[in-house]
Amino acid sequence: MFFVSDTQAARHEMIRSFLKGDRYSIAVILAAVDFEWTVRRAILSLGSLPTKEIQASFEAYRRFEDYKDFWNSHVKPRLNVTLAQVVRDWSNARKAFDSRNRLVHGITGAIERKDAEKCTLAALRASQDLEAFCGKNDGSVYQRIDRRKVRGAAK
Repeated sequence: MFFVSDTQAARHEMIRSFLKGDRYSIAVILAAVDFEWTVRRAILSLGSLPTKEIQASFEAYRRFEDYKDFWNSHVKPRLNVTLAQVVRDWSNARKAFDSRNRLVHGITGAIERKDAEKCTLAALRASQDLEAFCGKNDGSVYQRIDRRKVRGAAK
């Protein structure tokens, strides 16, 4: 569904298009997927371990708070900033992820339109915060990530 060759603007426009009509639950899910994709690629781009080691570790990290811990283990030691500091509206991004989980795992069958809009936009802002942070640190989630083969070899 998503490709590295996409632009963030085009991807987010497509996700926001699901807020129209009666497809707004899909927007919540896609925005959360976009956040997960973005945070994983940001960690790959900014981390200091070999990319192969980071990729192998991803399987153990699936919950929203896991991403914070993973970032703090792999990126914070190098750049001295936590994921919650990069994502300016951490609380609402977390709520968006919780709403996604409730929909995907069948805890709830629907979400109110206004809540879907709030969740979708919070998750998209979190992705934008991550990409902006990567850009300030000579990276991008939308470009090829160079393979690091040795520890500490990040840009």
